[in-house]
Amino acid sequence: MAARGLAPGVKPAELLTVIVALSESSEAGVREAAEKTLGALPDPLVKAALDADLPARTIDAVARRSMDQPETIAKLLRMPLTSLETVEDLARAGSEAITEVIATNEERLLTHPRIVELLYFNKHTRASTVDRLIELMTRHGLTLHGIPAWKEAAAAIAGELIAEPSDEPMPDDV
Repeated sequence: MAARGLAPGVKPAELLTVIVALSESSEAGVREAAEKTLGALPDPLVKAALDADLPARTIDAVARRSMDQPETIAKLLRMPLTSLETVEDLARAGSEAITEVIATNEERLLTHPRIVELLYFNKHTRASTVDRLIELMTRHGLTLHGIPAWKEAAAAIAGELIAEPSDEPMPDDV
């Protein structure tokens, strides 16, 4: 029954976690039923489950089946147990909306620069987002060896003039 999403009295997050676990069962019948359920998860179940912190395996399973739902992905990416592998997979293959969500977590990007490289090579990532991420990495002294012409891009950004603060009003201030 749980493999089909039917478990009276079980909270949505727990039910979703059980379905994911059963989708990895060694019993073919249970595994197939759970995979079928995961393939057609009811929106109310998913939305209710996203209000709790899910385990990493559950986050990964839901993320892989929700690539066309940026709101769901955004909630999954904010969960504390989201694995680095899940984020990397989303950065590699995510839509424009998903790559934008990934690009907003600068702390994660600075800790795991490989994500920036994956976003760089994802054809759905906006060029302006890539430029901002290259600048972020350069300003923090990080080198991304996987990006062609990294040294040239970093040198161009490092050489930009940043105005020193002054009491004198700027033309735009007038």
